[in-house]
Amino acid sequence: MGKRGEGADFEKLHLGSNLERVVRAVHKPVLIASRAFKPIGHAVFAFDDGVSARKALDSLVQSPMADRPRITVFSVTDQGSDLAKAGIAAAARLTEAGYDAAAKAEPGHAEKIITEETERDGADLLIMGAYGHSRIRNLIIGSTTTSLIRSCPIPLLLFR
Repeated sequence: MGKRGEGADFEKLHLGSNLERVVRAVHKPVLIASRAFKPIGHAVFAFDDGVSARKALDSLVQSPMADRPRITVFSVTDQGSDLAKAGIAAAARLTEAGYDAAAKAEPGHAEKIITEETERDGADLLIMGAYGHSRIRNLIIGSTTTSLIRSCPIPLLLFR
């Protein structure tokens, strides 16, 4: 699925009007493609140990990607936290499934730090859980998913 509708050439931060609706309605992974194709050699898995992230992990382990790219399991948290330990366990499961996986954790603001990590590591794909909160909460607080779809120049694989 593409990020933007017909107005894509006019507004870079514009998202297509159907994107969120489709991702929220479909209970299968959704690939948000970028304009130019690039083979996937390295993926960053934004791991928050939520229901959607665990669903993504199970999917990657049970139905591996064909070429099994190198995966960085990235958590926005302090080193040594419970979330960082869950990220290490997730990387271990991916390694057992045949991936070259490593865990990494950094504190910060999720949208900013995840985008920086994909750029720093030269990632070709961002894997993440999507829209884990209600539309009302997203309206008041905002959505990490929507912010990352807008700002991330690489394809995203979203799990709901």
